[in-house]
Amino acid sequence: MTLITYIPGMAPGRTQRNLVVLGVYLVCFPVVPFIFAYAVFSNYNRISDRLAMRNTPGFTPGGGAKPAAVTLVALLVTISVIASLSVAPFLVLGDNGGSDIPTEDDSGIEGDDTPVGDDEGEDDADDTDSNGFDGGEFIGESDPQEEISEEEREENTLEAFQEMLTDEGYEVTDGRMEDGVMYIEYRTYAEDRAEIDGEITNFAEHYTAYDDILQNEMTEEYESVFVERTERLHVTIVDYNDVEQGSYYIEGEWARAFYAGEMSDEEYGDRIEETVEISDEFDDNRIDDSSDDDSGDSSD
Repeated sequence: MTLITYIPGMAPGRTQRNLVVLGVYLVCFPVVPFIFAYAVFSNYNRISDRLAMRNTPGFTPGGGAKPAAVTLVALLVTISVIASLSVAPFLVLGDNGGSDIPTEDDSGIEGDDTPVGDDEGEDDADDTDSNGFDGGEFIGESDPQEEISEEEREENTLEAFQEMLTDEGYEVTDGRMEDGVMYIEYRTYAEDRAEIDGEITNFAEHYTAYDDILQNEMTEEYESVFVERTERLHVTIVDYNDVEQGSYYIEGEWARAFYAGEMSDEEYGDRIEETVEISDEFDDNRIDDSSDDDSGDSSD
């Protein structure tokens, strides 16, 4: 996607409309940071999701107040810096009186106007060439596009997804990736099956968005760092005593079909539900806790 996709009011291929919107932005320049902050807050065209996937500090999937505040502050600081740099030359000229006439120093002796000799100039040029922004020294001798192994790409892919879940408040206890399958174990503090179902739905939404980003949204800079797509997400649920209470999985092709509109939300949910296995002890423990609470209330 192009940058235009993320700018409210603009659309790819609509040149005249984009020019009009640009003109409005220029006229209303002071409110532009607030417009972009609202776009991030509302996750306009999933801009917050994509920035979060690129490990942009302060951004989390789904938008919200924190990414919007980061965007607003960053834009206001940027505008302030640009404005300061624009005014700086005029302030310098004002301090110097805008005059190029040579003046005497404190000793009353005018500055030495003796031209620099050719040999000295050549020496300075040599020093600049060897100590300045020399191409090889600045870039470095190593290849910036160094190839990494498939195992490292899978490790990077898993780590990015784990960070996404951690940012959402989930406590990931274990994880690995083998043959394109991500295995995630996390600790739940859910009180009933309804809360577990909500967590499953949330995992499915994040996995769907993440797999699409891997395939379609990665820039060339990161294409060789992550795998192009995943085959499956397998999730294991443990309780606060680290006892396994259930598991389920989501096929990558289901997520891609759902994202492409080839599978309905209901069908997607049904397929995931068919893979869910929740321990009977999980629900029984919650029922026993509820019963104890009720009996305690009755005794009071």
